[in-house]
Amino acid sequence: MSILYDSKVPHRPKTLEVAINSSRGIDNGLIGLSLALENNPLVTEENVEVWANYLKEKLPGLINKKAMESVAFRQVEEKVNSRYKEEQHSKEREKVAKHRNELRKIPKFGYIPAGLTVDYIDWYDYYITSAIEWTPNDSDDFLYQVRTLEKMMTKNIDKCLEAHRPDAAYAQAFLLCKQFPSWKARKELGTYFNQYKPRLRKLVKTSYKAMVDSAIAWNNQSALPEATELIHTHCSLYTDWELEQTDLQSLIPDITITGEPISINSVPSKAEQAESRREQLHKEQEARRMAEQEAEQEAEKHSHIPLNSEIEQLFAPDHIDWECTRIGHDIYDWVGKEMKLQFAIGDSHAAILLFLQTVKSMCRHFISDEHWCYFDDIYDPDDSCDLLLKIIKSAHASGLISQPDMDFFHEAWKEIEAMEAHWNYGIASYNMEFSGK
Repeated sequence: MSILYDSKVPHRPKTLEVAINSSRGIDNGLIGLSLALENNPLVTEENVEVWANYLKEKLPGLINKKAMESVAFRQVEEKVNSRYKEEQHSKEREKVAKHRNELRKIPKFGYIPAGLTVDYIDWYDYYITSAIEWTPNDSDDFLYQVRTLEKMMTKNIDKCLEAHRPDAAYAQAFLLCKQFPSWKARKELGTYFNQYKPRLRKLVKTSYKAMVDSAIAWNNQSALPEATELIHTHCSLYTDWELEQTDLQSLIPDITITGEPISINSVPSKAEQAESRREQLHKEQEARRMAEQEAEQEAEKHSHIPLNSEIEQLFAPDHIDWECTRIGHDIYDWVGKEMKLQFAIGDSHAAILLFLQTVKSMCRHFISDEHWCYFDDIYDPDDSCDLLLKIIKSAHASGLISQPDMDFFHEAWKEIEAMEAHWNYGIASYNMEFSGK
């Protein structure tokens, strides 16, 4: 026992806290008692601590055998025990209600999970197992359990067969018949089993018959032997329910299934529908890509600016960095050097073509590789190409470019102007004025 006093916490009445260790229904192991002293005129700020210590000394002496035998103690004891029993009963009711709610989650009659390939063990076995493993508290609970199983074998099976899904009907019937022995083996339910034998006999026989009938309706050569084998294995398990072996064995049909199982028109699940849409979208995108590639190849046949494989390598995806700086530097260093060399040896056409090829590759990759994602204000390849144009302008001013080559340049530039990177994004929007010496 411990006694605590607190008078210094603002806006809190003066109290004595009494705590006694306990393990009976107390989560924290303590039973607490608070004695409010605030409204007692005998308790003042000056003597409240004295009262606390006085009671601390006296309370242990009140706990004695004489007190336990008093009428007052017995009255309090009765109230406490009554409350404790009510709390336990309430917890049990909540437990039963929770499990019944779980059982009510069983799908609607005739529920068939969507999916082109469905693992019925995953879908149905959970609900069947929940119904079988539930422990009823009384006769009403047991009948609730039996009705749940009966509905599975009547309405569920019938609805599945009406929906032309004997595969689903067979799965439910087979799984329930497979679970019956474990249910029957539960000794704590023996009283209920003895009380409702006629109803249980009917349930068991109906279930095994539903299993056989759905296998036949399915025309499944593997399902019927499986059902037959299960009947042979279980036929002697229910004799104490007055269900004889012959009663179950008589359900085995004297037929041989031939041919293929009936066609099952499964509905795709949401996940399968989403995957199908993704595949279709991918196919459409691939078709567009191929069409664009073919159109580009056809256009290349009539282009004044054939693609240059060496320049194309400068725009490799792994060369992309922020502002495409590496590509910009490579353009100016390599292409600029080659252009100057061509002008030096007098091949102005080759120099101009190198420039046009570089600008064309830049415009292509700006779109295909989404270069707009890699810069804010400065796109280095565009700046580098503008510097290359200045080399051409300088050569023109020096008289190093013939008029036919200039005519070729302006005619070929129309291809650049027709590219999306130019007309939509403003790439390669250079000053195209050329002056003489």
